Amino acid sequence: MLLRFPFERWTALRGYEAIFDPGEKRIIAAVTLRGTSLSKIPGVLVGPPEDVEPVSNGATNLRLAFQLPGHLPGPSTLTLVGPMAGLTVELQSQASSEVGALRGRSTSTGQTLVIRGVSAQSHDEAHELLEDMAAAVFIELDRNYGLAGTLQRTLNDDLVEHEYDQESISPSPPRLPASRYGRNAAALYLYARTVPFQLPVLEYLGYYQVIEHYMAAFSRATMIKSVSNMLADPEFDHHDEMAVDRLIGVVLPGGRNRATEREQVRVAVAACLDDAMVAQFLDQRPAAAKALRDASWIAGVRVVVAGDVQVSLVRQIADRIYDLRCRIVHGKENHAEAEPLRPFGPEVKRLRHDLHLVRFVAQCVLVTSSKMADWS
Repeated sequence: MLLRFPFERWTALRGYEAIFDPGEKRIIAAVTLRGTSLSKIPGVLVGPPEDVEPVSNGATNLRLAFQLPGHLPGPSTLTLVGPMAGLTVELQSQASSEVGALRGRSTSTGQTLVIRGVSAQSHDEAHELLEDMAAAVFIELDRNYGLAGTLQRTLNDDLVEHEYDQESISPSPPRLPASRYGRNAAALYLYARTVPFQLPVLEYLGYYQVIEHYMAAFSRATMIKSVSNMLADPEFDHHDEMAVDRLIGVVLPGGRNRATEREQVRVAVAACLDDAMVAQFLDQRPAAAKALRDASWIAGVRVVVAGDVQVSLVRQIADRIYDLRCRIVHGKENHAEAEPLRPFGPEVKRLRHDLHLVRFVAQCVLVTSSKMADWS
């Protein structure tokens, strides 16, 4: 079956389940479609695409709906022809046999995007055309018809498994839990834990939201302790306007001493972990410890150094977690600091160590905030 494909002529497009065939001047990519069924889009062809010719429809040509008489509906195909001579885009409801063959499989999954009339002369030119064309097609199909699509990506296989720490397994058998965890926070954690492996940014934000869920409570507890300490001070004079003003700055939202989000993360992490727990985490994960102290591993975030006598380990990991959150959420171009951490950028491949760290912290937050369970 695979011998019929001209593998020697193909170029695999980096990061995607896609090929560039310069001989046929086409790009073939596996895609995933969601939302409105492709067969319901106006101008779609149902049946073999070679049986119907494109028909002009203003600036864009669409193959019209077609049903072979006496046959069940075949695969759906939508062909878009724009003003550029010879360039067409074809969206097919069936999987691409070429992409499957590229991976040594007789079949493939999902649907197919084909760009014909490609004049690219290199991998990078074809790669850029695929990304830009697919984005434009899927955005407009979603906007006008509710059909969402995305290019299928390859697994990040350039970082092999042995570069990461293996998950530890307790030697004790499981038992009925003695704790009841906060329902909403637990749902966030379990959601993050089941995010597909290819979406580490989404997984990271899920764990961060577990921490965020309790930040206000931990900050409030810290504020109450600060107020109690101030009132317990025998030198506190409620007739002294400066002393009362300092108290107001601690209590009122928006006061000058109001905690920033970074400080709230620090408070939450410090309430649930101590330096000994962090040190044990790093000792048990040497690959993670090595990566987290390497400033070049992921740029623009706090490194974690076990031997730093100036800053506690708890403070270091809190700052790193918040720094990464900012690089993900503050996705602005031309940012003065580090570039945004894009969902499929090169640095995202290195997030796995930080996923272990933020997951560990989220677990500690859940445990600290849990209550004794009475399952009766």
